[in-house]
Amino acid sequence: QYTWFANSAYFRLDFGNGLCGIYGRWSALDYSGAEQLNLRWLDDRTIGVDSTWRWLRAGAEHQVVNSNLSPYDRTRLFQSAEFQPSDFTTLGLQFDQSWANFHDNGSRQTSYGLIARYQQRLTSTLAWSAEGGVRSERGNTFDGNYASARTELNWAVGKLTVKLGYQYGNESHPTDLNQRHYFLLRVRRSF
Repeated sequence: QYTWFANSAYFRLDFGNGLCGIYGRWSALDYSGAEQLNLRWLDDRTIGVDSTWRWLRAGAEHQVVNSNLSPYDRTRLFQSAEFQPSDFTTLGLQFDQSWANFHDNGSRQTSYGLIARYQQRLTSTLAWSAEGGVRSERGNTFDGNYASARTELNWAVGKLTVKLGYQYGNESHPTDLNQRHYFLLRVRRSF
């Protein structure tokens, strides 16, 4: 038997009608009474700043994670752009870069990512979306490349929604390659 305690807090201050914001997150997870189990305790603190102007958003954050299993600190930069060329079309791009230092083994990891999104309303009841992304991770003991793409048709009439989609995922490491294909059909009726 064991007991776990979870706590979290979040704050955000915006200035200049949302032009600039400062935010922070804290979460803690602790266990007691589990002497024979090695359960993870965690103290996670993040502080960041971001700025939004028209269709652009950029920010930076620093995270410190103290833990009994894998303590680390990470600095992350992120940028995004989202705009609507027409009333029925939305385009978006998302970039991020991060640098992590793992304190238990002295290793470092660098990560770069890009995601592109496209949404199109075809009729009043039918919409199409597509997105794809890539990520590259490099470290002292770990290298990986990831790619994924997804497309969906969404049809909604009254309380009935139908979603038809396809998703592709590719994960490659120096020693192996993993590819996945998913097909999705979801029918939902609300009452």
